[in-house]
Amino acid sequence: SSSSGSGKGDDNSNDEESANWRPAINLQLQFESSGKWPDDFEAIQQVKTAFYVKIAALLREQQSVNAVPTEGFLEIFFGGYCFRVVLFVEREVMLVKQRAQRMKTAVKALESSGTPDAKLTLAADLAEAAAVRVRRVNVLLPMHVSLMHTLQGRFPAFAPTARLAKRWAAAHMFSGHLTEQAVELMVASLFLSPFPYAVPGAGHVGLLRFLRLLAHHDWLHTPLLVDVQEQWTAADITRIHDHFNENRASLPAIFIASNLDETESLWTSEGPSKQILLRMVVFARESEKVMRQFLLRDDAHDEVLGTIFHTPLSDYDALIHLQPSAVPRYAENVQYKPVVQEKPSSEFKNLEIVGKKKKETRVNFDVVELYLRDLRAAYGHACMFFYDAYGGDVIGAVFDPQARTPHAFKVPTCQDRVPYVRPQAKPASAKKRKAEAASAPAAAEEDGEDLVVLGVEGVLGGFRILGQGLVLDVTNQKAS
Repeated sequence: SSSSGSGKGDDNSNDEESANWRPAINLQLQFESSGKWPDDFEAIQQVKTAFYVKIAALLREQQSVNAVPTEGFLEIFFGGYCFRVVLFVEREVMLVKQRAQRMKTAVKALESSGTPDAKLTLAADLAEAAAVRVRRVNVLLPMHVSLMHTLQGRFPAFAPTARLAKRWAAAHMFSGHLTEQAVELMVASLFLSPFPYAVPGAGHVGLLRFLRLLAHHDWLHTPLLVDVQEQWTAADITRIHDHFNENRASLPAIFIASNLDETESLWTSEGPSKQILLRMVVFARESEKVMRQFLLRDDAHDEVLGTIFHTPLSDYDALIHLQPSAVPRYAENVQYKPVVQEKPSSEFKNLEIVGKKKKETRVNFDVVELYLRDLRAAYGHACMFFYDAYGGDVIGAVFDPQARTPHAFKVPTCQDRVPYVRPQAKPASAKKRKAEAASAPAAAEEDGEDLVVLGVEGVLGGFRILGQGLVLDVTNQKAS
């Protein structure tokens, strides 16, 4: 898969607080085309599982290699590394796409007959998303990694620049909003189309160019073209621009066209949104300003440059503070501090030995990522979450302004809502009363109607409950 975003984890891999997490190196195994594969997607998955079991048995018997088969992949432990092998069959992409098309056709038929089916519509949307995911993970990702490896060989500063750019994006808690592949394509454009500058010769120079690109590119009106294979003609570029202009309303906020994906920008299709992009632009401009001052001053210290990797936390509505000792990748934190282990309170030696027992190593088991998945599933309708995937010990939450605005009670939108208590009226001038009436929500103007609002304290309590054992504290930074 893509190169590491931090480059720091290997140096601290023996730290006790991160010793129970091990990243997997993803590998794809592809057989030659054969007509013997089943014509059913689920049946292919069962055959693949049988292959994993057989390959694992052969590795154990013939090579004495520890191999563990699962339903979805094969894990091979060798030389201190874990390789996660996934078998890919070309027919999978075709089958899952055909299934999505059949369901979509059925939905249109019901809608045209005046009898829409909400459950079938949802299933069709999920099938279409699954088809996109299968193609992206099994077809585009391996080809993307191969192209990035080619660039790494051509440009010595490409890999350091990509790592610094990923580290910067994660340090400002944009993990989950901007994919690593999108960052790599943005960095690739700096080396393939450096005009009016020369090709970056060092990582810090590349980082400065990346910040400038993110801060000043006209993302709303101009696509970012990344011709990694250097094959596009003038007609190809015109065609991409025409497609972008005609479909701008339905395309992602950041649109990146590459040789592998000219029309969809799949690596940014799930984010960032326009609001988050604006936040990224603001951070990029400030970081660029600081970095330019650092490079122009002879007496500048490294601590000054390090400030561009420190993000302010005051803009978030709520902060979820995590136990550093429970964060698997905490050793990669840019503000890493050794975790002080509490001494066992027992006076008995045998209990002290049990307390020092080494934690079980788990492959790709990041409890913080799992916690974020649960948070988004439970509260994604009401707030957005921001996090540093490289060992961050704080999660920022921003509530949806509409959810915090009093509105009429409706069953579909009543989750996590509480009755709205109108503040007691205070004597005010006629001008102030007129302004308040004009800014009041429309729902409040309806006489006698009960209003509801997001129950912030209840939501924060839910954060604590979901993260029991991981969450240290939850703070509300804005008045509810």
